[in-house]
Amino acid sequence: VIGRGFYVKVMLVKLKSNGVFYAIKSIQKARLLTQQKLHTVLNERNILVKTDHPFIVDLVYAFQSPTKFYLVLEYVPGGELFRHLKSRKTITLEEARLYIAEIALAIDYLHGLGVVYRDLKTENILLGKDGHIKITDFGMSKDLSFLEVTYTFCGTTEYLAPEIIRRESYSYPIDWWALGILTYELLFGRTPFVNENRARLFHAITHSEPTFPDGADESAIDFIQKLL
Repeated sequence: VIGRGFYVKVMLVKLKSNGVFYAIKSIQKARLLTQQKLHTVLNERNILVKTDHPFIVDLVYAFQSPTKFYLVLEYVPGGELFRHLKSRKTITLEEARLYIAEIALAIDYLHGLGVVYRDLKTENILLGKDGHIKITDFGMSKDLSFLEVTYTFCGTTEYLAPEIIRRESYSYPIDWWALGILTYELLFGRTPFVNENRARLFHAITHSEPTFPDGADESAIDFIQKLL
């Protein structure tokens, strides 16, 4: 087992015929139905089927049993960027520049397909053995190909864009906001708006400007401010 969530378990497996490793994501149908989240696995499968990008995890197979859905994904051995950041606190400006550039290319590609990602965070960025990133977990993504905007309140709290918190319509720009939050976190070891009180956190996101540590790189500050 290499990952767990409320609905899912991710296991490392090897295909007997050729010895290739994969990650199988098994999703319990009963829990999805109880939480009225059945659409999330269907969204994820449908979005991954139409993606083909070096910085997005590949879907290799998809099948189901009476009780579970299974998504067979390429195995990305470097693990989550979240765990690397947790052990190191921050990373160098050069590393951050590479990761952010690759994430931005993947996000721009998704937007070109009509997909808003909606859950950009360090836990959903994997590192390959070559050091390049792979975006994973498309359970919250939304296909806007036939829509201009969406209204669903979803995402990870500290990365939520102001328009989501204000319950306004939103679309692709919320992913660029999240990239700004992620860039700040990579460079400074925390997100720019932090508060254990949810209401105060939301007020800070919608009303405050981010502050930066002394000595922060000016180009990084400018980049983050433009994304936010």
